[in-house]
Amino acid sequence: RADLQSGHASTFGVEDYICNNEAFRHIVCGTKTGARVAILTAKEILEVLRFNSMYDAIENSQRVEEIKKVFMFRHLSRNQVVQLASSLEVVRKSKGETVIAAGTSGEDFFLIREGEVGIYDDGKLIQRRGKYDYVGERALVSDEIATTDVVVDADDEAEFWVVKKWTFRQIMDDAMLTLIEERLKLQDCKVQMEHLRPMGIVGEGGFGVVTMVKHRVTGAEYALKCVKR
Repeated sequence: RADLQSGHASTFGVEDYICNNEAFRHIVCGTKTGARVAILTAKEILEVLRFNSMYDAIENSQRVEEIKKVFMFRHLSRNQVVQLASSLEVVRKSKGETVIAAGTSGEDFFLIREGEVGIYDDGKLIQRRGKYDYVGERALVSDEIATTDVVVDADDEAEFWVVKKWTFRQIMDDAMLTLIEERLKLQDCKVQMEHLRPMGIVGEGGFGVVTMVKHRVTGAEYALKCVKR
């Protein structure tokens, strides 16, 4: 006797395949007028999805949902997200292990799936990044050498989804690559006052003034707050 009911556009049988059950549950049509059921074999599903197993197909679906949570990828098309998900490789690193070493030319983009990393400049911690953030984005838009070390700071280990530079550039459009370049400009922590050109006052208050400034070399724009003391 059935303990579950399925209606229009519902599916059943997937869990039996995943669990490798030898016998499916007995399915009975519960309507007086009958029902139309479309049947797909596991082989046919895998051929459509282009995966080696149902496990791979389900894992890729989970990756798609998690990639959409990453701020950087929120404007990607569904097709781009699916392509990116299928291109990711799982890499795990232990606490204290180097992800990116200063002085090297990176070829990989690391999306942090679990754990936390620290970004170090000459041994000094300058930033931490955690779940759904990423490192290695400089390698995607340029061939410059890494100037900082990225090290796993998690209590146990960190898990990354990694994609190669050439694969990433094939998937992403020019707009996304431009977005990455703009983020890199804003991450420059070595900007000096002499590098900035005032463009105008944004606002004034009782404690100071906010001025829009532009970097003379990179063209990056910043809001500079000057506080009275």
